[in-house]
Amino acid sequence: MPPLPLPNPFVSALTVGVVGTLSKAFLNLACRTNVTGAEHLYKAWEDARKSEKKGILTVANHISVMDDPLMWGILPLRSFFSNRTSRWTLGARDIMFTNPIYSAFFANGKVIDTIRGGGRFQDAVDTAIERLDAGDWVRAALLGLAFG
Repeated sequence: MPPLPLPNPFVSALTVGVVGTLSKAFLNLACRTNVTGAEHLYKAWEDARKSEKKGILTVANHISVMDDPLMWGILPLRSFFSNRTSRWTLGARDIMFTNPIYSAFFANGKVIDTIRGGGRFQDAVDTAIERLDAGDWVRAALLGLAFG
């Protein structure tokens, strides 16, 4: 299955790249981080990057809307500016897609518009499955409600 088109591939790579670079800078300059088992994620990421049929699904709990972009700070810089290697994530419509500017930003940031409480039979889940089938990385966060 060919990859689904992005809203704008250049803007998407730029959006994810800038946010990822800022996250990496923040983690390296303002925080002390200890990551255990990152080599497993790196290996899966490299394997998926080399294969068009092998997607990655990562699942994590979170406590704020900043968890997802800050997590990128542990990844290599080369992963940020490529639509093939950066992640897709499910994002709550009632937080991220509340107006046209936010909607454009988050869509270009590879966030899938998800209806909280909409269950597993919704377009967002179908899109996430399509992304995995296309060999992409999809991240899902498990928490009913998070405000940053």
